[in-house]
Amino acid sequence: MIRFFYALLFVLVATFFSVGAAAQGVVVSLDEVLAAADSGNAQLQAARTAVAASAESLKSARRSAYTPDFSFNASIGYLGNGYGWGRDSNYSFSVRMPHFSAGFGVEAQQVVYAGGALAAAVEQARLAGQLAELDYERQRQDVRLRLVCLYLDLYRSMRQLEIYDSNIALCVRLIADITAKREQGTALKNDLTRYELQLANLRMQRSTVENDLAIANHSITTLAGLPADMQITPDSSFLTHGLVSANAVGGDGDARPVAVRVADAQVEMASVRERRTRAAMLPYLSVVAHDELTGPVTIDITPYNVNYNYWFVGLSLNYSFSSLWKTNRQLRSSKLEKRQSQYERQATEQATGLAIDEANIRIAEAHENLQTKEKGLLLAQENYALVANRFAADLALLLDMLDASNQKLAAELDLVNARLSLAYRLYMLEYIKGTL
Repeated sequence: MIRFFYALLFVLVATFFSVGAAAQGVVVSLDEVLAAADSGNAQLQAARTAVAASAESLKSARRSAYTPDFSFNASIGYLGNGYGWGRDSNYSFSVRMPHFSAGFGVEAQQVVYAGGALAAAVEQARLAGQLAELDYERQRQDVRLRLVCLYLDLYRSMRQLEIYDSNIALCVRLIADITAKREQGTALKNDLTRYELQLANLRMQRSTVENDLAIANHSITTLAGLPADMQITPDSSFLTHGLVSANAVGGDGDARPVAVRVADAQVEMASVRERRTRAAMLPYLSVVAHDELTGPVTIDITPYNVNYNYWFVGLSLNYSFSSLWKTNRQLRSSKLEKRQSQYERQATEQATGLAIDEANIRIAEAHENLQTKEKGLLLAQENYALVANRFAADLALLLDMLDASNQKLAAELDLVNARLSLAYRLYMLEYIKGTL
């Protein structure tokens, strides 16, 4: 009766796990997750908005630099009578004025020479837009790497669940066998207790992995902008991508990492700031056109109730002598900032190169570790099968069977981790290169 009970329990557990596997959710590849994040991630949407704002700033800078300034002024009012008196006598007089006063003026001005300040302003706006685009690309790479890690965790948890389900089913079957042997008097209650404890531990570990899977699934849907209630089943095709990438390590040699491109743009930005500072020490030359209509004319003691119009076209030269001593220190500071950015660019390039070299070494190490774990699983499976046959023939102790079961479980989990470790190292190399 007891043997029948454990056999029934084994069937129910196997059925439950098979139904659970069939209802895991929608199969979504890693590429699909990354594509969804490009349009659905809130962080990337903010970065794209910053890129659009920088593009508008560049248009505004070009318009300000290369289009003339145009102004119009108008005034209308009541003009009071004039009154005058002598400085050293009691003499005084009053002048009746035309009381209606009006004036209109227009002026157009275009800077034709500013020591390079206008071109530098446009270039600075262009570089700001380039830095915004690079910042978007950097954030995109960061988001993608986070999603890759979460996707690997999701796949790891899914595979671990399958492994735990398989080992739990084996443990249930062994408990049924030990129960039958105990009825025959060839096994002790202590033997049964050991595997019941093993079964409880496996179920507890499976519950932890199930929670990890739920956390990874929720994090992926949130970051990628997918429906919150979507249950993602990972596609193992990314492992094939990893093996292909392993044979192509060192490619994309001409592609510059995002960090290096950012450092290059910052060096250019420092050079532009230096040019703008130097331009402040040079004169500004502008073409000016002005027209003025005013009335009445009050430039004489006797006012004239007429309208007066005049205009002129000419050149305007403006130079600030104070820039000679005020801008000098700013120029020194700009030169030091430029030198600092050049050193930082060199340091960034060195750090990136070292990171790529380390990533290549870790990839080779992970590949070797994968081959070792594959061989270890084969040995653990062979050992488990041998011990199981000997245990069935009463030629092995229960402790040997328990040890072989634990070794097989550990080897299966280690192989999953080794495969994911290789995939992670390959994706990390792409992240460092900025091609993820």
